[in-house]
This record gives sequence, structure tokens and C-alpha cells, in this order.
Amino acid sequence: MATTTVQPPTGPAAPTPPGAGGGSAKSSGMVRATALMMVTVLLSRILGVLRDAIISHYFGRGPQTDAYNAAFTVPDLLFYLLQSGALSSTIVPILTEYRSQGKDKSADKTVSIVASTIFVFIGLLICIMWINARALTVLLNPGFVADEATLHRIALAVPLTRVLLPAQMFFFLGGLMMGVLYSRKQFLIPALGPVIYNSGIIFGGVVLRRWLGIDGLVWGAIAGAFLGNFLIPFLAVSRLGVRLRPSLDVTHPAAMKVWRMLLPIGLGVALPNIDQMVNKAFASYLGPGDTTAIMNAYRLMLLPIGIFAQAMALAIFPTLSGQAAEKNIAAMRRTMNQSLRNILFLTVPSSALMFLLAVPIITVLYQSGQYSHADTLATAPALKALSLGIFAWSCQSLLTRGFYALQNSKVPVISGAIVSVIFVAMNASVVHPVIGVKTQVDALTSQVSTLQEKIALVQPLLQPALDTQRTVGLAQGQLGSGRRQAEAVTTLGDAQTSLTQLTSAAQDRMTSLTGQLDLKNAQLADSRSRLDRLAERAVWELGLTTSIAATIHMLALYFLLRRRFSGLQSGRLLSSVGKILAATLALCVVTKLALVGCNMAFEAAPLAPKMMALITVLVAGLLGIGTFVGVAVVLKIGELQSAVDLIRRKRAG
Repeated sequence: MATTTVQPPTGPAAPTPPGAGGGSAKSSGMVRATALMMVTVLLSRILGVLRDAIISHYFGRGPQTDAYNAAFTVPDLLFYLLQSGALSSTIVPILTEYRSQGKDKSADKTVSIVASTIFVFIGLLICIMWINARALTVLLNPGFVADEATLHRIALAVPLTRVLLPAQMFFFLGGLMMGVLYSRKQFLIPALGPVIYNSGIIFGGVVLRRWLGIDGLVWGAIAGAFLGNFLIPFLAVSRLGVRLRPSLDVTHPAAMKVWRMLLPIGLGVALPNIDQMVNKAFASYLGPGDTTAIMNAYRLMLLPIGIFAQAMALAIFPTLSGQAAEKNIAAMRRTMNQSLRNILFLTVPSSALMFLLAVPIITVLYQSGQYSHADTLATAPALKALSLGIFAWSCQSLLTRGFYALQNSKVPVISGAIVSVIFVAMNASVVHPVIGVKTQVDALTSQVSTLQEKIALVQPLLQPALDTQRTVGLAQGQLGSGRRQAEAVTTLGDAQTSLTQLTSAAQDRMTSLTGQLDLKNAQLADSRSRLDRLAERAVWELGLTTSIAATIHMLALYFLLRRRFSGLQSGRLLSSVGKILAATLALCVVTKLALVGCNMAFEAAPLAPKMMALITVLVAGLLGIGTFVGVAVVLKIGELQSAVDLIRRKRAG
């Protein structure tokens, strides 16, 4: 459920010399660990895309999927503020330090205390949140209660939220178990957690959906969280010989060290990820399905981040922690610099490709069943905007782990808090015009309804006029001679006078009301058109604010860590960035030309939409990647060789 960001491998381009925090054996081990993480994270992301494709196929993009996405906000709030990522980041350097000193029993004691405390504390929080699920869901999705048309999404979301909340216990305890495994440099079992979790949701969408509808997704999530994030890691930790005993000795010196680090690290890890919750909260003010569009785009954006960056950050963290324990800042500097260059080499072109190929990518992955071409076009702007920040998210997580390896958690917290405030302000500025026009639409809708009621009241007044008209007709038919003629003329005169008065008053009133109604309907149509345009633009702008905030945070962390490391070999980093940007520019030109060529070819010989999109992605994407690699060879970008060596070592291992 959580998303972190990550980095690629340190390769032979900058080997760590013996005696400087690790020799070739450590470097090779880190590369193998990174390769393993990349493979398993790739599998997890592929399953994640399959999961979203299944959800889109069966449920489309609308109020029901908005409610499904909203159901995760309350559990995510708990997860992000005290998440397993924070537990892993906190426990790894502490356990590494204990084990380097031969204090394995103290390490086991620390894990036992933390696990017992989590069980009690998180269990209590889950109970409180379960009881107050509706109030919290409304608080975190305020736009869903703006009017009666959107209020039913809350009714759909609350039961799903209550099902998902208990899964957080598995994430918390599982996160602690994974931290133990990371400290032993065991990466396979933790990497399988997201794979099993996504498999559970897929099972819920394909099988349980038949009986439970969209509820099947969350029951599948519960099963996946239990198996992949808790049970299997717990068994793996037990096999390593770690002996856990219930203990609430929260004042134990080792436990106190964890508590002192946990809150700031939790905030440091959580604040960058809270952007999802902020985006969902503000997107709830937009139209039906817009929350789903932003979340679908967000998960696609995480695909390259997870494959390249998350794997590197998780694999490199124990190495950084070991170098920090040895007080080897020079080795940490080299490791961080190489990792930053490698991740930028992989994620900058990924950003460009995802931006240029947003529509065909979404068409291939999501457009089927209930997910229409209009849904694809609604999602594409968000994906384009979010793709601009892929490189920043990727670098951010590695830089943050540099501070955690030094057991310095204050800097990421402070910088993250400042950026979060900026991010909320930017989101508010995006949605404020939408809320203003939406208020106008609601007011005009109410006025139109009032006028229609008044017209309905005036119409009966015309009935007497029509009755009088019939009376006049009868009187005219009775015209004869003599006395009867005089009586008929009198009756006819009275009727004509009454008819004129009634008809004139009723018609004047009706004319006034219908004129007002026509004016209000025109204003309402204009306001709704403006609201649609603003909401469409807001989807793009919410994604853009996310990328801008990620870039600001990345730059802040970079300069602060460079100061802490007394430099990060910035000249070498800037040289690599310049070459990577040149190669990416060539990629953009070729990819755009290929995209135009594919569109022209399909105009002449159209195929099925998915087939056209798949061919476009393959042709334009491969040509773009080939161009990038070719330019990288010409410019002698060293990170290309690092990527090749990573693949070779993975095959050899």
C-alpha cells in the first residue's frame, strides 16, 4: 500500500576500494542484491499493473472506483504516519550496529519489545479508527459530501475502509520482520511481499468479485497482506534463529533508541508519500471518476520508480548503514554519488517516454470493458504531469536513506514538513477555482429548480382562462334573435372581459418566469461547461504540483546531504546529468517522430485500438530507447556500462 522511492546499482564504474567500507566482495554483493530487488520489484509492478487493469475492466472509472480508492485513505493515514517503511529504516542501522558488536541477544530483545508494543498500540488505533471510519473518511475526502450527487460515494467507501483497517497490523509487524531480514542482507522474502499482496487483490477481482462485487478486492487485499507481508517474513525471521518473546519493556535502552528515531523517521518517510492522500482529498472536489484517474496515473508513474529506484534504495541501505557504522564517510560519498548517477540514467529517459506515450500506454493497460477511450483521455494528463517527477521521487528516497544510515532523522522530517505545507498550498490553489464554479453551479441549479416549481404553480391559473374560452364559444353558438340574443351578447361580453384579464395576467407571469428560466438555464450550462474545463485542467495541475513538490524536496535533501558528507562529487554528477539530458533530448525527438508516423499509418490502415496502441508503444518506445543508448555510447556515459554489468552479474549469479 505504501510507496517509496528508490535507486539503481553501484557498478564497476566506481568500485569501493578495500579498506574503504567494503571491497569488491561487498560491491558485488550490493549489485546482486540490487539485481534481485529489481527483478522481484519488476514482478510486483507487473502484477500491480495487471491488478489495476482488472479493476478498470470490471469496474471502469466512476463513483464506485472513486469509493474504492477513498477506502484506502484512512488505512493509509495510519500506515504513512507510523509505517513499516519507518520501522525498517529505524531498525536496520540499530540491528546492524548490535550485530557488528556481537550483541545478537540484545538485537533479538529489541525486536521483541518493538513487536509487542506495536501489537498493543496499533491494535488500539485500529479499533478507534474502525469505530470512527465514517467521520475519518469524510474528513479525508471532503469533496464527497459536497452535495447529494457525491454523498453516496462515502456510503460505498466506509464498509470497504473497515475491512481494510485490520490489514495494517500485518503491514506494521511485517515491516518490522522485513527490517530484521534487511539487516541480515536477506532481500528475497521482503521483495515477495508486494507480489503476494497484489496477487491477493487480483484474486479478489477475478474470483471473489463474482459473489462480493467490488468488496472482493479488499478481502483479497486482506489475504495478501497477511500472507505476503506478515506470515512469510515471520517464518523467515524464525528460521534465521531470531527468538521473539512477548515483552513490553518499553524503557529498555535499545527500545528507547528505537522510539527516539521512530517518530522523526516515520514522519520523514511518510511526508513524501502523503502526497497521495492530499491529491485524493483535493481530487474529491472534482468530477466523478477524477479521483480514480489520478490514482491510476499515480500507480503507473510508480512503475519505473519501483523497478529502478525502490530496488536500489532497499538494497543499498544496509551497505550505507555498514559504512556509517565504520565511520567511512568517503565510502558513503562514493556509494551515494554512483547510485544517484545510475538512477538518473534510468529514470530521466523513463520520464520522457511515459510523458510522450501516455495515451497509448493507458490504452494498452487499462482500456477495456468498462474503461472507455474517454476514461483514457481523462487519465492521460495526470500521467503526463506525474511522469515529470519520476527522477525526483527516485533520487529522494536514496538521499533520505543517506540520513537514516547516519541515524540522523531530523533533516528529512523538517524538509519534508516544509515541502508538504507548500504542496498542500499548491493543491488548494489548483482546486479553489473549481470549488468556486461548483458553488455557482449548485446555486444556479437551485434557482432553476425554484423557477420550475413556480411555473408549475402558474400553469393551473391558465385553466380558468381556457374554461372561459369554451364558455365564449358556447355563447357564440347560442346567438339568435330577440331576448335570447341580448342575453347571449351580455354573457359573451362578460366572458370576454374575464378571459382577457385572466389570460393577460397568467401569460405575463408565465412569460416572466420562462424568460428567467431560460436565462438561468443558459447560465447553468455555461457554468457547467466552465466547471468541466476547470476540472479537466485541475487533473493535470494536481499531478504537476506533485512533481514540483518532489523536485523541491529532492534538491533540498541533496544540498543538505552534500553538506553533511562534505561534498558529493557534484562535478562528476553534473557532468553525467548533462550527458543524460542530451541523450534524453535525442530520445524525445525520435519518439515523437515515431509517434506521428504511427498515427499517420493507422489513419490509412486502422486496427483495433489496443493493437494500434501496443504497436505504437513498441515502435516508438524501442526507437527512442535505441536512440538513447546510441547517444549514451557516443557520449561515453559510464552509467550505461554499470547497467550492462548489472545485467551480466545477475545472469552469472
